[in-house]
Amino acid sequence: MATRRRDVLIRGGSALLGAAGLAALPTRAAPLPAGPAAPAHAAAPVLFGRNWRIASRDVRKGELPTEGVRLLIRGELYEARAGGRKLGEFFATAHRLSTLGKAAPQAPGSLELHTFVFPDGTLVGSGVASAAAASEGEFAIIGGTGRYLGARGSYRAQQSHLELGGTGTATFSLRLM
Repeated sequence: MATRRRDVLIRGGSALLGAAGLAALPTRAAPLPAGPAAPAHAAAPVLFGRNWRIASRDVRKGELPTEGVRLLIRGELYEARAGGRKLGEFFATAHRLSTLGKAAPQAPGSLELHTFVFPDGTLVGSGVASAAAASEGEFAIIGGTGRYLGARGSYRAQQSHLELGGTGTATFSLRLM
């Protein structure tokens, strides 16, 4: 089938415009600002969580999560431990790697995917939290949206869930690159 001149010109023009659009995109994301909660004296932003809750269809109320259980974690993010401005929301999914209370507190306890939701974008992190009821872990920042597009780095998370007898608080010490 013969190609008409008009079709060739349209395809060529589309390819040229597409190439020009790709060339206009930055080859590297702009540096990430210090973060939503970086005090002037701090080396790294710190976020404080309140109302730290877990829920699961796999666990009845009053039971401790066992190996393989899926959990939903949620809370609110603030700029200060007590008082201060609310910065956003936190949501996570977790899969228990060990039965709570049956493994050493520093052993791997859960595989977690975190989403920090701010008015100007989201940060996403992933890692392993310890087996302790008040868990700790080192997490990788694997991306973001909006203001946090192209975010990289890591953070230390400390979480104390109300349903596991904790204080319902969390602390995230971020190291952004």
